[in-house]
Amino acid sequence: INSLRVRLRAEAESEFWDSGGEVHIDAVQIIVVYAQPANLEYVVVRNTVPSYWALKEIEKIEVVRKSDGRVIGSQTNKTELAKFTTSGVEINIGTPYRQFIWQTELQIRVKLASREPLPFDKRFALGDTKVKVDDVLVNVDYDYEGCQAAEFYVPAPRITADEEVEGGPVYAGQRFLAGRIKVDASQVPFEITINQLRVRNKKPASSALPGQYISAIEVYRANDNALLGQASSSEIAKFATTGTVIPTSANNKIPAYRTVLLEIWITLKADAPLGRKIQLAVQLRCGGVDFEEKTVSAEFTVCLLYTSDAADDLLCVDLGGRRI
Repeated sequence: INSLRVRLRAEAESEFWDSGGEVHIDAVQIIVVYAQPANLEYVVVRNTVPSYWALKEIEKIEVVRKSDGRVIGSQTNKTELAKFTTSGVEINIGTPYRQFIWQTELQIRVKLASREPLPFDKRFALGDTKVKVDDVLVNVDYDYEGCQAAEFYVPAPRITADEEVEGGPVYAGQRFLAGRIKVDASQVPFEITINQLRVRNKKPASSALPGQYISAIEVYRANDNALLGQASSSEIAKFATTGTVIPTSANNKIPAYRTVLLEIWITLKADAPLGRKIQLAVQLRCGGVDFEEKTVSAEFTVCLLYTSDAADDLLCVDLGGRRI
């Protein structure tokens, strides 16, 4: 190897040279290091998050060469991907990309499955990664300089009742805003679908207005009044028991990183009994997963629609069988 040329010059007093002495110079030590090509055969990745929270719904795992962003290996086989939380997923490296010299840096990309139900709040960390180089399986050291495997999770939407909707008296035959639901998907990095709502009157049976006195329950998007869905008569009958299911067939997409307000409108029948109450409990199905609205919603009471003319013309006012 023509690796180094060194020119040395020795200096001494002239008397030294005249005496015929010799000069020995310990000038340089040369260490030649050469890199032999190595072969990267495959990478094994495993989710090390405890099983209850572990993300399993994987569609693809890719190995990417950091220097040029090239995908040098991928795994899409469902049988192999099913090992993500057990023995680990093996990703073979493509033959043209196996050989490297000195060192190479790799990135692991994980693509979630888009099928419902979506894995909200599930997590993964690649804390048990192995690399096979020249027939030797090597564990990736995550304890180097205090580093640990990064943990990732799928953020879920947050469902709350809009407290600006105030309860109060409602009247037979009236259509009124019974609740406004805030669907906060501001942390969700992908579009989700609102599949359905389940709306139930959570007041006790002794005071709750039964569904037989309701003619319509409708769900609209608040910002543009777009209709998402309306309940059938058979579902309305379950309003005070198991709840009314309202499928959404249109205007039901929530874009990534967005928040949507939904309004629930109820129309009472003309014979709605006085004194009966309505307070909504709402369950929202997003991405195939049911979310409960946690906050306290407004309370409404069916009351008499009283006018001054009625008081002038009558000695008494009919309150659904009671008289004052």
